[in-house]
Amino acid sequence: MRRIKHAEIEARRFLAEHSLSLPLNLEEVAKLLDTKITYASFQGDGAILYKGNKYNLIIANKNQELGQLRFNIAHEISHCLLKHEGTFFHTHPGNDKPIYEKCADTCASELLIPRLELKRKYPLFNGDVKKLKKHFMVSEKAMVTKLQILNLSYTNTFYR
Repeated sequence: MRRIKHAEIEARRFLAEHSLSLPLNLEEVAKLLDTKITYASFQGDGAILYKGNKYNLIIANKNQELGQLRFNIAHEISHCLLKHEGTFFHTHPGNDKPIYEKCADTCASELLIPRLELKRKYPLFNGDVKKLKKHFMVSEKAMVTKLQILNLSYTNTFYR
């Protein structure tokens, strides 16, 4: 649990340190990390290539819905921020993920939907998931998951 909390804190630190605005420009973030993003059609969601002592390329599957694509890129960026080592190509569906993948998911969620910003915007959109997801440029599933984590009620979605 400590590692998950650290991942969330690291995302907040990075956003504050670089005064990044929302919705987050992932190309700008990659540039700050001296990493490139490329888009291709392949089996899977995304991957990050690690060479030497740095990450140098994120590959994202361009055939995804925009919100899912952004989450997957943020997930790979999170491996950089959290200083995970190795080459990450394996996707882990469901809850059977290694802790470093859960940490990357948590960090990605906080980068794209910062807890405090969501709490500020939540009343303006009356908990409407479709409006919130559009504002943060994330998938409906990512928004619902974040709202559930924060124990905030929501409307206008088929996710429960």
